[in-house]
Amino acid sequence: MNILSEFSLGPKTTPKIVWYLMVITCVVALLSATIQILFDFFELHPGPQDLFCLYWSGMKKGYLWQPITYLFVENHSDPLSLPYLTSLFFSIYILWVLGAAVLEVIEERFFLPLYLISGALSGIIALLTMPLSYDHYIVLTGLTAPLLTFFIIWGMALPEIDILLFFLIPVKIKWFVVTSVSLILLFKLFQQNLPSFTLSLSAIATGYLYAACFMGWHSPFPYTQRFDRWITAKSLHLSNYLPNWLRIQPIKQKNINGNTEQMSDDAFVDAMLEKISKEGENSLSWAEKQRFQKISDKKLF
Repeated sequence: MNILSEFSLGPKTTPKIVWYLMVITCVVALLSATIQILFDFFELHPGPQDLFCLYWSGMKKGYLWQPITYLFVENHSDPLSLPYLTSLFFSIYILWVLGAAVLEVIEERFFLPLYLISGALSGIIALLTMPLSYDHYIVLTGLTAPLLTFFIIWGMALPEIDILLFFLIPVKIKWFVVTSVSLILLFKLFQQNLPSFTLSLSAIATGYLYAACFMGWHSPFPYTQRFDRWITAKSLHLSNYLPNWLRIQPIKQKNINGNTEQMSDDAFVDAMLEKISKEGENSLSWAEKQRFQKISDKKLF
């Protein structure tokens, strides 16, 4: 079984929570854009896009829901235009692929809270930089923050798994994540858009802190692991001074490899074949498929 040859345009199964988020985001984004066109035509203000996007003057007017609602709309400079629809399509596509991947390594009950908290927290931090920006009319919209948070979690959970870049080039997730994040931050710097840069950096930090503090994971790079362990230890220590209901309890990661990590190759193959016969091939995680592939390759030679 070659996991790379089985790569497709998206996950073979879509978790319900990801499906609901995709549908809700599409409906809200398209509906608000459509109504906004009518508001603009009749010169009515504020329209739904003005109410849902995140921007400094909106918060000053008391639109306190914006750190959540901005996640469900796209930039409204030209609603329902081709760029608008293209941006929405790619946001939903990445949510589909990345959301399903993250749900392989965290429990479903943490998915939506993490999605909303990372988006709201990053949005609020970015909002605070808007008065410092040369352009006070910057508007934040879209799924950038929670998707970047998930991206970091995915990279820390499965750093050594191979994926196909551009459907052709095998590359480890850790290098894909580091390269992508670096390019995103550099692009934001070149744009000289301080709120957008801050939003991305805050989302990346949120993903890292969640993985290090709540999951106890470390980065795949040895030169950062001492700091990773320090962050994990300090977060657990500081939580002891909080009320019981606020204390950090390390979340148990989904067992990516089941109980198969210490199995011999033959025992592992038998266990995976039994799992496939009972639950289907889609029940195998990426890590299980990766090991199954390596064993198959060895037996061929």
